[in-house]
Amino acid sequence: MKTYRPDIDGLRAIAVLAVVLYHFNILATFSKSGFIGVDIFFVISGYLITSILISDTNSEHWIRRFYARRVKRIFPALILVLFFSIVAASLILIPIEFKIFGREVFSASTFSSNIFYFQQVGYFDYSSHQKPLLHLWSLVIEEQFYIFWPILIWVISKLRLKVTLTLGILTLSSFLYCLWITTYSQDLAFYSPFSRAWELGVGGLLATLKFKESIKINRILGNLGLFLLAISFVLIDNEKTWPGVFTILPVLGTLAILAYSSHGTFKHRILSNKILVYIGRISFPLYLWHWPLFVFFKIYKGDSPDRYEKVSVFVLSVLLASLTYHFLEIPLKKSHFARSATRHLSIAMMLVMISGVIVASSNGFPARIGNEKSQEVERQISLMFAPPSFQNQNCLDEFPNPNSKEYAWWFCRTSSVKPPTILLWGNSFANQYFEGLAENRYFKSQSILSIGDCPIQRQPELVAGNPCAGNLWKEQRNFVKELIRSTPSIKYVILGGLKEATNNLDNADLEATLTFLNELKIQSIVFYPHLKPTKSIFSCVDRPLIKATWNCKVPISFRQKMKSNFSSSLTLITEKFPATLVFDPNNVFSDGATCEFLKDGLPLLRDMVPHLSLAGSRLVAADFISWAQENLVFSSTRPRD
Repeated sequence: MKTYRPDIDGLRAIAVLAVVLYHFNILATFSKSGFIGVDIFFVISGYLITSILISDTNSEHWIRRFYARRVKRIFPALILVLFFSIVAASLILIPIEFKIFGREVFSASTFSSNIFYFQQVGYFDYSSHQKPLLHLWSLVIEEQFYIFWPILIWVISKLRLKVTLTLGILTLSSFLYCLWITTYSQDLAFYSPFSRAWELGVGGLLATLKFKESIKINRILGNLGLFLLAISFVLIDNEKTWPGVFTILPVLGTLAILAYSSHGTFKHRILSNKILVYIGRISFPLYLWHWPLFVFFKIYKGDSPDRYEKVSVFVLSVLLASLTYHFLEIPLKKSHFARSATRHLSIAMMLVMISGVIVASSNGFPARIGNEKSQEVERQISLMFAPPSFQNQNCLDEFPNPNSKEYAWWFCRTSSVKPPTILLWGNSFANQYFEGLAENRYFKSQSILSIGDCPIQRQPELVAGNPCAGNLWKEQRNFVKELIRSTPSIKYVILGGLKEATNNLDNADLEATLTFLNELKIQSIVFYPHLKPTKSIFSCVDRPLIKATWNCKVPISFRQKMKSNFSSSLTLITEKFPATLVFDPNNVFSDGATCEFLKDGLPLLRDMVPHLSLAGSRLVAADFISWAQENLVFSSTRPRD
């Protein structure tokens, strides 16, 4: 496509502003669907790139020139933002964060971020607000499209296939795959290029079609496209399965705007506004800059930015995007360097990739400020934030679940090769006690098993793709129950991860579980839910250039409120299951006057969910032993009958 269309830059502006405002949670009162800006970008990219490819297919070396143009267009601003992010991360992040960040850099520079972030999905995944380069997943999908789409166009031309028909079949196939895979794994559908290709393909398909000029039709359908986008921003929210059926709305809206572009229409006047056109021109660097700035600022502050801080970061993002556009992108296009830019930019990106590898394989930036002792303290603190293992081979061999590969995660760990005597039953909030119990010498005569990833109490609001959604909760529950029946060595079952505030359905699930264990004459031990902080646990520790911004303490009233919320479950246990023991792990947080999530300089929580850290798990295990010596004597005598 050779003719410049200002309305497309205006459409880009709407897309990037939607995404940025959504990420910053600005104007959330009016719309919670800013993420559809990415889908708008996909359609635009598919349309523009296919238009360029089709017009160039008859020229010599057209594929090579296409790739060279993409490098010149994308690499300069991307390399700049990645370089900034590496410097900022080295000054702000603690070692475990910096190590993971190195993997982010590597995946971004090799255009595999979507694969990397999908692999990170799970219970102990770092929060999205701790991933400075998370937003690059969508750019990477476009880059993957840019790599393979020209080859596809070349194959179609060589085989003399009908371009529109062939692209139509491939686009429809991707759309049907998207609908199917979303019911299986929403995370995979979100990050997979195969389930996103139809959005780019729709734009590409449009580029192969020709329309008869009709001012009336253009006016009606073009304005209809604008209306569909407006409706999308109103009706869609982050509770919708995405991508999925509802994705059709913004895709068709974008398609109509691109297809019907008559001058003088209401749609054209809106999108050709000078302010929107300018934002559209800087949309690429704006998209690149906004998320790292927001994440690093949030980490620096140790808490969520307030409204004025968000607006300030937004203004800074626009300013840096404008500077990048005027002093990097435009000069590079006009300079003599542009002729050899592809080679030099590729070398620069390779250096960024190598930097990512070095950071990912290190224990922290080599120039960390502080002496050897302070660096060791920092390393110990960093280890507390490392996610635990999910499985070990002995557990997988002894207790195989043929369906576990279909789940997003599956806990299966044993402390020894002996038949298990203690079972941790529940989700990750039961599994979090495994390290502390398995390490403690008091339990050396016991064999501990932690298995499963669904809570005792069902969660009907879970989205499709969650391993506990729909019938999967019952399926996994039946698996664990059958495991208990068929493993007579199990004498004790610790129930963890119970809800703090419960309803009748929650109590019915707990009652059914305790009834089942009583019938098998198994000693059941219920763990209270543990306390949760009001701020991020990451704000409690010193960083290379930043002192902790929070003392990691909450009033004792938090514990009292938690006990009050849990009272209905406690009443159920006391009245109907007097043999069931109840243990409160929150003693490790409380000194009587306050509750603290930092002990001896180590965080007792590992993430923002929050789960216990290794230090927290060890302290709970030690307190549990003291409690057990008064309330229960763990025995290694013969298994139950």
